[in-house]
Amino acid sequence: MTAGQHGLVWDGQCPLTAYRRLTPSELAAVVLDTMTKEFV
Repeated sequence: MTAGQHGLVWDGQCPLTAYRRLTPSELAAVVLDTMTKEFV
């Protein structure tokens, strides 16, 4: 994940295709969890 100085996320990459098996809500939870761990 890459975020700008005001917290706007510019880029997010997933090297695996496992995300394709997730439901939209599961994917959202993973993204939010990752952002919390990376930027807080």
